[in-house]
Amino acid sequence: MDYQASKSSFKEVGHTGKKSVKRVASSVLIGVVLLHSFAYSYADDPAPNPLIENITITATVLQNPGVNPDTPPTSPGPVNMTEVTDIAIFKGIAYPLSTISLIKSGVVVAEIPANQNGLFDIRVRNLLPGTYSFGIRANDKNGLQSKLLMFTIYISSSVATIVEGIFIPPTITSDKVDVKRGEPITFSGYSTPNAEIRLSLSSTFELLKRANANASGTWSYVYDSSELDFGDYNAKARSLTATNLSPYSDALAFSVSSTTRMRSKLSSLAGFRKRCDLNDDNRVNLLDFSIMAFWYKRITFPPKVDLNSDNAVNLTDLSILAYCWTG
Repeated sequence: MDYQASKSSFKEVGHTGKKSVKRVASSVLIGVVLLHSFAYSYADDPAPNPLIENITITATVLQNPGVNPDTPPTSPGPVNMTEVTDIAIFKGIAYPLSTISLIKSGVVVAEIPANQNGLFDIRVRNLLPGTYSFGIRANDKNGLQSKLLMFTIYISSSVATIVEGIFIPPTITSDKVDVKRGEPITFSGYSTPNAEIRLSLSSTFELLKRANANASGTWSYVYDSSELDFGDYNAKARSLTATNLSPYSDALAFSVSSTTRMRSKLSSLAGFRKRCDLNDDNRVNLLDFSIMAFWYKRITFPPKVDLNSDNAVNLTDLSILAYCWTG
C-alpha cells in the first residue's frame, strides 16, 4: 500500500476498500487520521471474521505563542518543538529483536532493533520541508527480509509527522525449491509473536492453510505436496492478530516436479560484491540498479553509491554494478 499525507490532506493510492477520514484542525493541532477496514474471508474458515487494519498518520504542530484560542485543544495536546522539529516517526510491530530499517530515496537512513514483543519506534530528524517516500522493512534472526512497505508523507517546518499502526508482513522461505510430488515441503519464517499465519499457495487456483507463530515469532508449516499437480507455484504469508491483519509477504516461488532440489541457505556477499549491494539484501539486482539510477549524475549523493570513489555517479559505477550482478 502507498500512503500520501500532508498536514491537511490524506490520499490513499491503490486501495478500494471502505475508508473514512477524520480531520481535526486548530491553532495547536493539524491532524489527519485514516482508518480503513475491510472484510477478508478464507475458504477454510468455519465462520469468517472481519479484520481491521489501522494506519494512522498525524501531523502535530505547536500553537503560535501569540495566539490565544477561545477553546483549549483536546488530546493530543501541545508537544515540545525542540524535540520534534521537522521529524518523521514510524511506529508499528514486526518480529522480536528483528532489525527495522528505514529507507529514504533507496538508502537506509536509520536502523533499530524491535523489542522483545516486536514493537518498534523509528524516527528521522532534520528533514527539510517537502514530500518524502519512506520504506520500512524488517530483517529476521535468519537474515530474511520482509516485504518493503512504502509510505509517502509531507513534512512541514516545525511539524512532527507520525505514522502509526504499521504491521510488517512475516518473512517466508522453504526448505525446497523443487519438491518431488508426494514429498513434504516445509515453509517457515518469522512473524509477530503468537500471531496466526495464513499461508497462500497459488498457481491457477489458491489454497489457504493456517499455522501459528510462537512467542519468539517463529512459524512453520509442513505441506503434503501430493495435493498439488506438477507445475510452478507461489507461496506467501500474512499475520493475523485478534484485531489486525498484515499485508502479504513477497511471493516465494517453488515447483512440484519429479525430483527434489533443496533451497540454498542465505549467504552473505563477500569482497567487492558486498559494496555493490546498495540495499543490503545480499543480492545485487534491479533494486540496487534503481537506487543507483536515482542518484545517477546528481551533484549530491550518498558515498555508498559512488562505487569507485571518484566523487561522481556515472557509467563507471553502473559498469561496476553490472560486474557484481547476482540477479
